[in-house]
Amino acid sequence: MFKQLFDRSEWALRDPGVQRAIADVLADASISQIASVCKLPDWLGYLGLGLFHTEAVERNDRKLTKAWIPQLDLLLRKDASSCLNLQKIMDDPAGVLRWQDLGVLEIDVGSHG
Repeated sequence: MFKQLFDRSEWALRDPGVQRAIADVLADASISQIASVCKLPDWLGYLGLGLFHTEAVERNDRKLTKAWIPQLDLLLRKDASSCLNLQKIMDDPAGVLRWQDLGVLEIDVGSHG
């Protein structure tokens, strides 16, 4: 049953054109607004899903990396260890924000305030 329900969407998500379209929409997302209406860590999980489903094109385009890191940085204490990691990703021309990076952010975002 799972295969019948999700097989077509799974194949569609492998298409680079679909991934780019998703990334275009997600790049315009306001992370602070998402965080204000969703509880932690759920909103980080939603961002992670976006990164997971666009990771093939993100390696080339860096669209979400460039759009989301500055927004995430605003949600962190300036002395948070995650700030340094995000800055390294931004400074590296081949660096990309990955869904795995968001797990580390959870601690620092949760202690912000």
